[in-house]
Amino acid sequence: MTIDVTERCNLACAYCYKGPAGSKGVDIPSVLRTMEVLWPVITEHGGLTVAFMGGEPLIALDDALRLASELSRRCSNKGLSFSWSMTSNLTLLTPERATRVLKAGGAFHCSVDGCPVSHDRNRPYAGGRGSSSTVMQHVDILRERGALRGARMTVTPATVGQMFDGVRHLQSLGFTTIAAFPAFDRQTWSSDLLLVVQEQTRLIGEARLTQFASLSRLHPIDSYARLLLHPPAGDGYHCGACHSFLGIDIHGRIFPCHRFTGQSNWEGYELRTLDGEGPGSWSQLRALFNTREVPERCHRCPALGACRGGCWAENLSATGTLSEPAEISCAYNLALLRGIEASGLRAESFAAAGSCNFCNPCIMCDICLICNGCNNCDICDRCNEGGWRGLNDGGCAVPAGSV
Repeated sequence: MTIDVTERCNLACAYCYKGPAGSKGVDIPSVLRTMEVLWPVITEHGGLTVAFMGGEPLIALDDALRLASELSRRCSNKGLSFSWSMTSNLTLLTPERATRVLKAGGAFHCSVDGCPVSHDRNRPYAGGRGSSSTVMQHVDILRERGALRGARMTVTPATVGQMFDGVRHLQSLGFTTIAAFPAFDRQTWSSDLLLVVQEQTRLIGEARLTQFASLSRLHPIDSYARLLLHPPAGDGYHCGACHSFLGIDIHGRIFPCHRFTGQSNWEGYELRTLDGEGPGSWSQLRALFNTREVPERCHRCPALGACRGGCWAENLSATGTLSEPAEISCAYNLALLRGIEASGLRAESFAAAGSCNFCNPCIMCDICLICNGCNNCDICDRCNEGGWRGLNDGGCAVPAGSV
């Protein structure tokens, strides 16, 4: 689950799907009332994992800590597990703030867009100045505390040529998990740029088990390598939106995932009740976000096993339909697959190297990086029914019987 704790942000990222930053903060009483409504769902899953988002959540650190403390207390009283993190741009991090978060049991999911030149192009301050020098200094704060874990590196048309350099730079900073995902909102991708995607992916794939061997996970490269040998069993989306994952906005309203919060034109997707089958009901939204089917044309795509029909929110934004992916999304995923094929990286290569982290089947959402090592993907109702053995079950998540 994500909870937005503020609309405010001190950066003006070129690809931000929420647009210009707002000025409102979280209504804590409303969020806590919402959580009371959701306890049956939380109990069904055996616990609660929260990622505080925004805006920039460090702007509202006191509110995030208050919510984390209260949710932890309530989960403990009910015998449920609780863990939390925040997705931060790191520009406002200080040693004191880092200590407060870590002491409260929290973790950081860092948004760092690769090497400094790419980061500055994608993630400037609101006034236009690059933010990389500040971020790189603040990465040291987490590394010194043993709290440097995952980085989300967003790839745009302006920075796609630095994908390999970006992964190399993040590895040099000490990140052990890297997710390199494209931005399609407010971006224009050409056929020439897709060739760059393919070439950069080839370079990364060739270096995956040598130069990048210290990385425990490199998304989505690892998943595409797994796909080439072990196509997933069954059909359906990997995304758990409105199933094992929800997003809460600053007003305490419930949406299928974080991509739907703060979007006034998507308020029709607000979850209003767990009862009944009418508009806004749990039953109605789960039917809309049908994890059992992907578009018919996707069945002919060689990248189906990794893409699984795209991101719900990106589909809706680009095509007006939840289940219909944008052509650029399809083309990008095919470029990734061709790059991996050209690199020679295969799933058996990881097995030979003694690594099984590559085979996590969930690659769609950056929120996966908030987990504490077990990778929460296996709570999704797709995994076991589709033939996957989750990492929490003691091993590789390739289809049962394949290893």
